[in-house]
Amino acid sequence: MSIDLNHTIVHARDPQAAATFLAEILGLGPPMPFGPFHGVELDNGVTLDFIRADGDVVPEHYAFLVSEQEFDRIFGRIRERGLPYWADPGRHEPGRINHHDGGRGLYAVDAMQGPTPSFWQQRFESGNVPWDRGGSSPQLGSWLAAGVLRPGDAVVVPGCGSGYEVADLAAAGCKVIALDYAPAAVERTRQRLSERKQDAEVHCADVLQWNPDAACDAVYEQTCLCALHPDQWVRYAAQLQAWVRSGGVLCSLFMQVRRDSAGQGVIEGPPYHCDINAMRSLFPSSHWDWPKPPYAAVGHPRGWEELAVVLIRRDGG
Repeated sequence: MSIDLNHTIVHARDPQAAATFLAEILGLGPPMPFGPFHGVELDNGVTLDFIRADGDVVPEHYAFLVSEQEFDRIFGRIRERGLPYWADPGRHEPGRINHHDGGRGLYAVDAMQGPTPSFWQQRFESGNVPWDRGGSSPQLGSWLAAGVLRPGDAVVVPGCGSGYEVADLAAAGCKVIALDYAPAAVERTRQRLSERKQDAEVHCADVLQWNPDAACDAVYEQTCLCALHPDQWVRYAAQLQAWVRSGGVLCSLFMQVRRDSAGQGVIEGPPYHCDINAMRSLFPSSHWDWPKPPYAAVGHPRGWEELAVVLIRRDGG
């Protein structure tokens, strides 16, 4: 009698979503629920049984041997979703594959933990930035024209990316602080400011850790929230609340990227869909004054929409 591995347990924050993600990437059938588990059965009969983790999830390594044709399909799904990958386990060769043992291989991470700084660094270095519209959102011009953002205002721009909004806000007379934790994005923003002959503070920093020296008048939130995994949203919302002074504003463009997979509880992104009900919970009326809907829907070249909402920080909130 031969001895074969039958199954192993995989811990995850959201076992159904994590199992579904793996099955879709590998091109396998949907996970099978069994008690608290969601099982992904491999072609050799081994099952990966996903279960909810009680505490922090410890990274684990799983290696899959596939045919050349299967590799092409799996690699295509990884690139279609914009997932980070490397040629080596140390993650020193991003965006590359290896050719060990006469075949092809790569190392990828479960997207359920959210994009990493190296993921964004790779995108900006390679110019793979499909969300880039080549300029500021037209909504920024509308807010400037309406006096929502005024000359002299201290404005923080988290996730500044290519720096279009940073340069336009600086040109409008705002005192801008721009943040991004991808060095390539920081360099892009500084280069754009130099070309426009504008000044702003630009920091390479994690928005979940950084804090201003003094409360600001406004935050321009367009690209950061939808780029963060939803597990980080509560912490990020608390940061924004701490940054903005009482009576200050949060100029928000909530990304609307509805996907069919959401109906099965799958969390997919970036960009992550910023459902308005979730936004009301993240930025509650006890801390922020909300305008009455409907909200302007700003179109995006990729076919998405962003809901333009200006929240006012409440006194003592």
